[in-house]
Amino acid sequence: MRLFAYFSAMFWLAVASPAFAEPVLESNQELRFILGNLSVLFEKQDSHDFPANVRLIQLPDRTDDCSWLLKLSDLPSSFKENNCPRKKLYLTFSNWDLDPDQSVFLIGTEYSWKVLDTVIVSRHSQSNWSAVISLEIERIRNDTAVTITRTLEITNTNDIHSVRFRTPKQ
Repeated sequence: MRLFAYFSAMFWLAVASPAFAEPVLESNQELRFILGNLSVLFEKQDSHDFPANVRLIQLPDRTDDCSWLLKLSDLPSSFKENNCPRKKLYLTFSNWDLDPDQSVFLIGTEYSWKVLDTVIVSRHSQSNWSAVISLEIERIRNDTAVTITRTLEITNTNDIHSVRFRTPKQ
């Protein structure tokens, strides 16, 4: 009797669940591009590590690869700048509430982004905190890739987020 119950349950599970994954949102080309090409550079999903659920998401403006193009020294920089895909960097936030407030910021578009460091400057509560994220940015200038470091300041005052680049010291 037990064996019959087991096989009966297995039969109904097999019939009730689809055998193959179904394509989702086949007609939404933009969402397919985003989900297929995004990469998460930084993520904090623990309230002990960071005062908000935060992600830095990188998304190319198109899918071409030009790493080989940057090695060619005889091409003008305008050709490289116009033909290499750039990456948009998005910063997403949500607080730790049961019904979280969500915010998304477009940080900028560059050839390459890398997170160097994150520091929580102040943390008074979930609704009042500030942090900085150091980023390495790659740009093309005069036929060569140039790397610069910029600091992103993030503040949350009464659940209103503010994001800006810190002005470099002269």
